[in-house]
Amino acid sequence: MEEKGFTLLETTIVIAITMILSAVMLGYSRSNEKQIALYRDQAIIVGVINRAKSLALQRFNNPDNPNEEICAFGVNFKYPKTFILFKDIKKSTMISCKDDITGNYGGSGGYDVNEEFSAADIFTLDSKLVFRDISGDQSGNLIFIPPDLEIKIDTSSPFIVNIQSTDGSLCSSVEVGAGGQITESNCN
Repeated sequence: MEEKGFTLLETTIVIAITMILSAVMLGYSRSNEKQIALYRDQAIIVGVINRAKSLALQRFNNPDNPNEEICAFGVNFKYPKTFILFKDIKKSTMISCKDDITGNYGGSGGYDVNEEFSAADIFTLDSKLVFRDISGDQSGNLIFIPPDLEIKIDTSSPFIVNIQSTDGSLCSSVEVGAGGQITESNCN
């Protein structure tokens, strides 16, 4: 009578092949996880920039504080991974918004803590990502000035935010041109 079943060698080979395939799939999905996080956060940054542009075009007024005159809207980028939507409030009734914006711009380069909309407008990159560099403004501010959507940055070059994975393997950028056009691309 012949016994039916698998030998120890056959079982070991099947288990080894299964473990190798599992390890390959796990490594592949970890790489994709970083890429998904990168593109998701890039899309969030574009959305926040578009929101600042939209608010500037609408000349948003705060119904809770009708005496508060808002001169501009912007996004402040802070190393290593925070970005904040803010409103630039006119500092003095004695000057116009235009003078306030072209002056020292609030004493902190455009953004100060009192000008945040709410805690919901403070964003943090995924734990696997950091800002690689932010070019176009030393203070990290991208400011949209109504009514013609003038963009205030310190240099004549576009405003560029580069995001990279913490291990440096992936990188993506968001660029805002002089007319407010937003382009997304891979880092150079």
